[in-house]
Amino acid sequence: MSITVIGEAVLDVVKTPSGEIKELPGGSPANTALALTRLGVQTHYRGRLSNDSNGQLLFDHFKSQGVDMSAVIRVSEPSSVITAVIAADGAPTYQANLKGASDYGWQPSELSKPLPSDCLAVNFGSLATAIEPGASAIANWVAQLPEQVTRSYDPNIRPGLMNRTDEEVRLQVDYLVRQSDFVKASDVDVQWLYPNLSVADVANLWANQGPDLVVITLGENGAVAARPQRSLMEIPPKVVTVADTIGAGDTFAAAVLRRVAQDQMLGERFEEWVSNDESLLLGLHEAAVAAGITCSRNGANPPTWQEVSAAL
Repeated sequence: MSITVIGEAVLDVVKTPSGEIKELPGGSPANTALALTRLGVQTHYRGRLSNDSNGQLLFDHFKSQGVDMSAVIRVSEPSSVITAVIAADGAPTYQANLKGASDYGWQPSELSKPLPSDCLAVNFGSLATAIEPGASAIANWVAQLPEQVTRSYDPNIRPGLMNRTDEEVRLQVDYLVRQSDFVKASDVDVQWLYPNLSVADVANLWANQGPDLVVITLGENGAVAARPQRSLMEIPPKVVTVADTIGAGDTFAAAVLRRVAQDQMLGERFEEWVSNDESLLLGLHEAAVAAGITCSRNGANPPTWQEVSAAL
């Protein structure tokens, strides 16, 4: 059993509140692939990485961590470099010019390689599903995935970086939500997308548009989970000393998928897993603990399953 992750890998230039500057491998989908791998899940990453020095650094880093990079395409366009300015509370603000970067140039022909025969889930989202021309190519590819593959989506909204109008982004998000079985978003994401709706309203709205499970993380306030025609489920936070929140949401989603995989319920049995309150609560609790560990570290540095298990 394996999971495939598609989307950007970027070089994060992290500026801390103390003025320190660090260059760290990142990108929400690549972070998710790393988190899955560290949690013990066989993970294949599909990325469009540059042949430049930053692209090589990213490729080498994720491969060295055990992520299967055999489906990565190497291209001539430059790597994505994003500056993350960390506030005193650990929340990052992102700055970049991503026009023409390698991660967003997907063509349909580049997505023709079949999934591994043992792949039971595909995780997608973030800037790679927001910036054209690659966003449309990925959206069409997701729509054609086999029915037995669990589709996991994280919009990971980055205002100012998406190179599209706000309305275009909202329409794309709504489309991908309807294509998905599992949606993980943050309260910051949904407040930007639907400023006139509460987090609970958005969670329930999405849960009745197609997904079996919608989880919206609330930072220091934990998370809420919604299922079709069911009451909201609240997940308390794991209290930690926050270094920054980079990669926390990616780790949360990865930990949920890890639990489903551990229970052998990915694919056609995902809806059955979601409907079991005990299984779902355990998976969400594990995810909160894993995300908390990531928040306690600088950059996207997700924990291993051994670290999560010790903290439960």
